[in-house]
Amino acid sequence: MSVSSLAKDYFEKSTSWFYQRLNENIVHGKAATFTDEELNILKDALKDVASK
Repeated sequence: MSVSSLAKDYFEKSTSWFYQRLNENIVHGKAATFTDEELNILKDALKDVASK
């Protein structure tokens, strides 16, 4: 599975949005991070991908 598909299918966001949070890039002066809710979505997405 590509990161692009993961970002689009599970978060409805762009690949760059996903990578910014994954790498904690500086966005608008502060590090971009996943929220607790987004971390739960990521956890469930990885479980879903693993089961397929």
